[in-house]
Amino acid sequence: MATIAKIKIKDSVELREKLDQIYEDTSQLELAHWALNLAKHIFSLIDYDYKSVPIIIDGFTANEK
Repeated sequence: MATIAKIKIKDSVELREKLDQIYEDTSQLELAHWALNLAKHIFSLIDYDYKSVPIIIDGFTANEK
């Protein structure tokens, strides 16, 4: 099922279709792990010490099982 863009930006139909297919073919568990890795990567880019924030660590721990 194709996703519907919710914001008005110039979008690439080809890339949107590719992303939709990846989403359809990937399990929710794999997507959740990808999201956790993405969050950690973004934290590193902004030099944010998320390891000192207990609620973030608890969230990562709960979702990494």
